[in-house]
Amino acid sequence: SPFFKIKEIKISGVNRIPEEEIKNFIWRELSEGKNKPNIFLFDVGEVATVLEEEYGFKNLSVKKNFPSAIFLSLEEPILAAVWHEGDRYYYMDDDGNIISEVNPLDVNARDYPIIDGDEKGNFGAGARISYIINLFDDFKDGKYGLEVERFKIDSETNTAQMFLKNGPLVYFNVKEDISSQIAKLLALKNEKLKDNFNQKIHIDLRYGDRVYYK
Repeated sequence: SPFFKIKEIKISGVNRIPEEEIKNFIWRELSEGKNKPNIFLFDVGEVATVLEEEYGFKNLSVKKNFPSAIFLSLEEPILAAVWHEGDRYYYMDDDGNIISEVNPLDVNARDYPIIDGDEKGNFGAGARISYIINLFDDFKDGKYGLEVERFKIDSETNTAQMFLKNGPLVYFNVKEDISSQIAKLLALKNEKLKDNFNQKIHIDLRYGDRVYYK
């Protein structure tokens, strides 16, 4: 019966993603996908799955509102970093999960850490990504008199690379405490290298109390 055909989609909980975009996505699913536009035949689980895959929503709830509407309550993932690979950029959450692709022109290195991945891709590097997010927050807004340009993750185990703007590349051990490694970096900068700090190519903080630089 046309009386039970889905005519309305109600959504709550979105701020960053336009509500109309989500509605249009669901309408396309109803017209082109496996789902059916009849309220009785509408598969709540199927829609929840495709929305989670497309947008990475958390705490997503899809309910039927008889006779002809569906209601979505959701929580958007928190943007925490930008993953860069090749010529493409992706938003990530704080667990290292890819949320969506982003236009390079919309990427702001002051808002999120930009993480370069190796050519093989490395979306499973969750522990290192979480470490980098914390590292970025510690250096945010020019704290310590150092400006971070970007980070990098490659095949080196337990290593996070931090590129300083107009300065050296810094290696961190993600298994070691952030604050103690930063303390070593600042001691080297302020007490030993001083004005020569920015002329160095790289600084390695990964090995206990020792600091190596070139």
